Amino acid sequence: ILALDLKWLQKPELNKILFETDEGAKRVQGLEFNKHVSIYKSRCHKYPVVRIKTRTGDYLWLTVATEQLQGFELSKKIKHIKKNMNSLKRANHSSVIMPQISFEGFVDISWMEGLRIADKRNEYAIDSAIEYVKLACDQEGCSVKAGAGLEFIPVSVVPDYHPPLIIDQPFYFWIERAQCEHPIVEAYIDYDSLKKI
Repeated sequence: ILALDLKWLQKPELNKILFETDEGAKRVQGLEFNKHVSIYKSRCHKYPVVRIKTRTGDYLWLTVATEQLQGFELSKKIKHIKKNMNSLKRANHSSVIMPQISFEGFVDISWMEGLRIADKRNEYAIDSAIEYVKLACDQEGCSVKAGAGLEFIPVSVVPDYHPPLIIDQPFYFWIERAQCEHPIVEAYIDYDSLKKI
């Protein structure tokens, strides 16, 4: 569970924005920051990168997205943008206007399914994953509340003596017949060929 409550150093002014969508521009409420905001350029990203300082000393960063990403791909993109900001250059903007955010709902984290964890005796895989997020940015600050639920299944069990051999990955399958030199059936078996429960 994550709970963050960030307050702005100075209350931003309200301002309207025409926000671009697939269906055209839509009017949304915006927040205009004149102080405690820095605007940078990254060598690998064509849009300015914004940093807004909060009362807790945390920073809110944002930049225009070039594609819809999630999970590890989103983390990789952000890391790449930050890494290429070594030689920061001040952009020519008088202020920053960002949309107010009001989101509450489930976020797709199915990319986590299949990831494995282990302790000294057992190994588990994430069978299903779900996350609920409530995110709001308004004139007072930015609030994030998130909780994730993960269902684990055993991948292999390591008892004290003679553990079972668990075939839990794609595998080769073949059938031999007495007096035949070669197998009479050969196959590569992957998840799509297994009986689901």
